[in-house]
Amino acid sequence: MRFGRDRTLNEELESEGFSRISVGIGLHTGVATVGYVGSEQRSEYTAIGDTVNLASRLESTARGGQILVSEATAQGGDSFTFLPQKSLTVKNRLQSVSLFEVKWN
Repeated sequence: MRFGRDRTLNEELESEGFSRISVGIGLHTGVATVGYVGSEQRSEYTAIGDTVNLASRLESTARGGQILVSEATAQGGDSFTFLPQKSLTVKNRLQSVSLFEVKWN
């Protein structure tokens, strides 16, 4: 992504005295409950379930610029190159999760 005079977002932010940003992404494929949760006084649109929890764990493991996916997601993505990573042990799961990094740049 380019900004200003062929500068990246981070170059633009640094020139204005802000810190650089870096985003890691975690993806898992599966069934989730999605919709409005709450009461008449307060509700929010959200997603809940094991699928969402695992995606969140993958996201918190991903370094900036890294996209981590579960085996379930990698099996459906034949348009990408996946690099196997060390399995991840996550809370509330008996077995470790097979993990892959998307090669995207």
